[in-house]
Amino acid sequence: MDRARLGSLLGLLCSVLLAISLLVVVNPYPPGLPYLLWGLCGVLCIASASLWFRRRWGRVVFLVAGTVILLGYVDAILWAPGGCAGTLAGCYNHYIQSNRMLAVAHYFVYFTCSHQPDLCCSEQLIRCHKLSMYVQPALTLLVLLILLKPLASNNRWRGP
Repeated sequence: MDRARLGSLLGLLCSVLLAISLLVVVNPYPPGLPYLLWGLCGVLCIASASLWFRRRWGRVVFLVAGTVILLGYVDAILWAPGGCAGTLAGCYNHYIQSNRMLAVAHYFVYFTCSHQPDLCCSEQLIRCHKLSMYVQPALTLLVLLILLKPLASNNRWRGP
């Protein structure tokens, strides 16, 4: 599988995870943010489809939209709770579930617990909640790194 198709499939996975996060959270504030995020999700999906057919504009569009999404993830992770009333793990759990971009990360923790009990995170382990917040940004960064190298080589070397 070449890089364009791999980037296309991983980009589609990024857009699906973002769409699920947007569907799970029912937080109306700030008012214009859901429309912006749904628009970026649609742009990522269209760019992923265009990457499958090796369109150059899809690569550029995905790099720009992916960078904007990645900056949103960085902003969401930087504002993670440092302390609040109750347990710190409970604060992280509530923050992840109520954040539009990271809501799916909550389910990664429990999916891991149900399929790999030895890797299961208890409610008191903050490390698991912190690590789950990095799943979506890491996937987006991986796709951006795959797409940074140009998709076509000018056939300068044909090999033996």
